[in-house]
Amino acid sequence: MTMTQLYDQITEWLLRRYSEKQNIDAQLDKQGIYDYFHKELTALERIAFYGMKSDNLIIEKNLLQKILKELESSAPNRTELFKRLLTIGILKSISRGHIGTKIEIEKDYYFIHWSFQEFFAARYLVSALQDPDDKYYKEAINFITLEKYNQRFLLVFTYTSDLLTGNASLSSLETFFETISSEPRDLICAGHMQLLIRCLEEAGSDDRITRHGPSIKQSSKWLEYAAKDTHVVRSFPWLIRSLRHSPSLLRKTVVICKLIDLLHHSDRDVTMQTSEIIETIHLKEATQQLIGTLQNILGDVHYSVRQAAARAPCNIGGSTAALLAIKAFLTALGEEQESVRWSAREVLGSIGASAAAPEVIKTLLTALGDVHYSIRHAAAKGLGKIGVSTATSEVIKALLAALSDAHFSVRHAAAKALAYMRASVATPELTKALLTALGDAHFSVRHAAAKALGYMDASTASPEMINALLAALGDVHYSVRHAAAQALGKIDVSTATPEVIRALLAVLGDVLYSVRHAAAQALGKIGVSRATPEVIRALLAVLGDAHYSVRNAAAKALGKTGVSKDTPEVIRALLAALGDAHYSVRQAAAQALGKIGVSTATPEVIKALLAALGDAHFSVRHAAAKALGKLGVSIGTPEIIKALLAALGDEHFSVRHAAAKALGYMDASAAEPEVINALLAALGDVCYSVRHAAAKGLGKTGIITGTSQCAARPAFDEKLTVDFSVILRMIDIL
Repeated sequence: MTMTQLYDQITEWLLRRYSEKQNIDAQLDKQGIYDYFHKELTALERIAFYGMKSDNLIIEKNLLQKILKELESSAPNRTELFKRLLTIGILKSISRGHIGTKIEIEKDYYFIHWSFQEFFAARYLVSALQDPDDKYYKEAINFITLEKYNQRFLLVFTYTSDLLTGNASLSSLETFFETISSEPRDLICAGHMQLLIRCLEEAGSDDRITRHGPSIKQSSKWLEYAAKDTHVVRSFPWLIRSLRHSPSLLRKTVVICKLIDLLHHSDRDVTMQTSEIIETIHLKEATQQLIGTLQNILGDVHYSVRQAAARAPCNIGGSTAALLAIKAFLTALGEEQESVRWSAREVLGSIGASAAAPEVIKTLLTALGDVHYSIRHAAAKGLGKIGVSTATSEVIKALLAALSDAHFSVRHAAAKALAYMRASVATPELTKALLTALGDAHFSVRHAAAKALGYMDASTASPEMINALLAALGDVHYSVRHAAAQALGKIDVSTATPEVIRALLAVLGDVLYSVRHAAAQALGKIGVSRATPEVIRALLAVLGDAHYSVRNAAAKALGKTGVSKDTPEVIRALLAALGDAHYSVRQAAAQALGKIGVSTATPEVIKALLAALGDAHFSVRHAAAKALGKLGVSIGTPEIIKALLAALGDEHFSVRHAAAKALGYMDASAAEPEVINALLAALGDVCYSVRHAAAKGLGKTGIITGTSQCAARPAFDEKLTVDFSVILRMIDIL
């Protein structure tokens, strides 16, 4: 799925959601939905396009009013169109408030995400290019001509090419590519090629485009320029970036043949540079001919060429390239040049899960018995990278044998590989081997073994394993002590014997902060029933640790084990921690205080949490609001309600969300008009989670049925909101 298709699906989903709420025919197909909402879509397209032209993220009221007047001549119709635009959910008001009034059209607005504005601006260009006689056609052509190398509009043109590809009119697609290909062009053509490659890729390299063939040849010509330049990484980064995101273009025969020709070039520097390009552009797949050419180069007389060829398969996807990597490393076994062997080993170690073919695994197992330790190390590393899919009895047996290898790096790689395979291979034989490795002479092996034990099922922790991890807490190397403390923190609570707790308490005094942090985290998992006065005293002492991460872990641990009406010293310490210099400690203290229970929520605690609502860091304010919400049913005092209402206007969405939830926890008797109005206003928040919390809060107060104002806002379905949030996170990642 392309980016354009993703946004197209989101738009259709939003329109269908609105249709269901308005009882519009649910049987309409996609085109039917788009036809039904033609006027709304046209408005969004024009708003997006002219908003981008004005170089402003904010859609000013003058522009909005102008476009609405173009589409609807009468004021009542404009108001209805405007209400529909807001309710669909793509356009949002900067200030919160109700919709459906004339005042709303006087406000400024924005698209829910910048990329949505880019998508609808692209839809505008597609519509404008359909009819050469239309008044908007010339404007669109001029815009493309003048702004085609403006990086701000790169995604707009990328979306346009994909939308036009799916359009019935081939002439408009041709017009678009003709316009971006014609004069004026940038001086060195770098920007031009970047735009052309992106648009061709988004269009799926559509062969119907007249300029498709010449553009592909032009791209391959630039590949040749890059291969013949001795500073390719510095001189052509834009080309590498563009090709890396253009898998369909890299599959074209012209491009593959150009790479093969360059690999056969008489100049060794060109061959070497081409190999480096193949490694850098991350080919998703490669033809047998290209793979075979790389394999032949492994026999070149010059070591630097062999070195580059050995590295080339590193980022090629699929098991075929993995097999080439294996062959590269096998060829390198007899190499005199150390750099060639290291290149091949690096490729071997980079093999991923996609290479889990029987031939690859078989060769890796053979390599585990090689005479050179570095080859054995690379083979063990490769098996670990492939992961759980390789966890056959034969592989496990070979890795267990490698735990006794003469060289520490092989033993370390074998232990790490077993850790990657996790609990799926937790046999008594494996556990015994890892416990033995905990006594290895090299710290890296002991560290890997401790981590591997920590990955195993917590419920299977035997006394022998626990004793070995306890002994590892006294290891001379900090990384082993840290891994052992983490592993002990993962074991089942029922196995947390007094010996385990005493050992963890001793480690709280370790010289390295990361070990103390792991020990405090582990103690936080033993549960209230095992939190002896000795444990509480030790955690209280650690609240004064020199490192913030240890103080943070101690505050969290106290919140899980020691906060109650019977431990006033813990509450006093947490109140003091609310003034810590590091925000994460203040946050953890606020979270812990939220667990003390209503009966223990003294005026001093409430006062401290109210003060924390004004903390400089949003995470502390968020934790304080959540804590007040948990304590809030019986202590909904005017002071608390006033502070939470103020938090509803916080600059960070998480604080507003927590405040809305906290107000929802208050007793219905505390639901004063001020609270109801604030929650109603929060239904118009820019963040979906705040709107959702406000809607739930209104429901929990028990006043929904008694307030006609609530009908002024649309309801938000919980499942749809969550689904939409996931899509928006995908957009940000893409």
